[in-house]
Amino acid sequence: MHAILNATPGSRGILFDLPHVLLDVPGSDRMEVCAGDFFKDPLPQANAYVLSEVLHDWSDERAVEILCAVRASAREGAHVLVLEVVLPENPGPHPAHVLDVIMLALTGGRERTRADHEALLRAGGFRLERIVPTYNPVSVVVGVAV
Repeated sequence: MHAILNATPGSRGILFDLPHVLLDVPGSDRMEVCAGDFFKDPLPQANAYVLSEVLHDWSDERAVEILCAVRASAREGAHVLVLEVVLPENPGPHPAHVLDVIMLALTGGRERTRADHEALLRAGGFRLERIVPTYNPVSVVVGVAV
């Protein structure tokens, strides 16, 4: 959250996470700290929601629940930015395949292809707008609330 706020001086942010995760996180004049559980508690309203390496921890069903929770608080046109490794559609060596096996073994989650992300977003009330690659294997999957 600090990196986002540093890069966008006119913005404000809300860090939403489980209470025990936020114990030592100080708020600031531009960042509010809000404790909650996205499976139980309503999320704050915002123009954009950032899920950084969250969805890959969960099964498709639970990932859709998370996106539905975001959509329940998001106004139409709000964005969800999903920071995840995107599996290539075609077979072949790629670091995401190793991470996919690790996520399955440790959390029951998985890495997903573009089509998988698009389906999750649609089921959660969002439309895939674009996928922005970064300098590392993590991409920004951009969805817009419909």
